[in-house]
Amino acid sequence: MTAFTETPFTITAGTGTKDITGSVKATQAENVAAGAILFTLTATKTTTTNTVSYAFTSAGNPGDVGSIATSTDVATITLATGKSFDFDTTPAVTFVIM
Repeated sequence: MTAFTETPFTITAGTGTKDITGSVKATQAENVAAGAILFTLTATKTTTTNTVSYAFTSAGNPGDVGSIATSTDVATITLATGKSFDFDTTPAVTFVIM
């Protein structure tokens, strides 16, 4: 990733499922290798009984170019196996993760 901007967000303490909305705009090299890390997401749990999960929304991974690997509270978004970026045909990719 060569540059990024982010929109900060907050969540209010309470019970139940929390939806978090925020955005990150990043610049990525076109020749990045499949499997390369594009970005990571990290959530900090307030208790040990909370769980954190990450998934692309139904339209949140155009062309299936992204892949999510999770470990505890961290999601690593990588360029999927066999995929590449072609900025001549697709100048921007928007991932939507829930």
